[in-house]
Amino acid sequence: ASASLCLPVLRVCCRAVRIRGKMFLTLVAAACVFFTMGLDMSSSTETAGLCTHPKKEVIHGSIRFNIGGHTDNCTCKLGDGKYGKYPDGTPCFDGHYHIGNCSGGVCQAPKSTYGCAGKNGSEPGSVVNNVTCTFDCKNEQGGIEWAFSADGTPCVNEDDPENKKTGTCKFRDLGNGKNETICFPNDQLHLFGC
Repeated sequence: ASASLCLPVLRVCCRAVRIRGKMFLTLVAAACVFFTMGLDMSSSTETAGLCTHPKKEVIHGSIRFNIGGHTDNCTCKLGDGKYGKYPDGTPCFDGHYHIGNCSGGVCQAPKSTYGCAGKNGSEPGSVVNNVTCTFDCKNEQGGIEWAFSADGTPCVNEDDPENKKTGTCKFRDLGNGKNETICFPNDQLHLFGC
């Protein structure tokens, strides 16, 4: 788009000032090149393709682990200043501890609130997610609420999507007034709480 600006600028300049020789045209051509380079910002925000292998890194003290198959936002940096989007339907976190699905590069979390007081996910109509250690339930008004599964609930750890492991939901205090339960691989339970 910015290259197309160069030709009209060149024509106007040549008509307005008919200066002797080719030096002026060389100067205008060089100015056009630099002008075009300065206007072309598409390389820093261009969407180039689909992202692959989503994972959410979680840090607990000195331990780092991944929640496989999930992403924080629905975009990724592909390299060379280009960005991509995770495919629609990829599980994501919306920044407020809500789990949703990517849609057009944006995390769309269902309209629900933290709640499910007095429930454990075994009630009729509850939907348990054994990867994220959460469950959805319906409140008395028919709205959807969610809560973390109880500490000790069996789960499936997908830190490595190609090597899923049986795990156990473990409660952790985030230290900022918010708590969560995460799926910790059973072969690493001895590390929990270090």
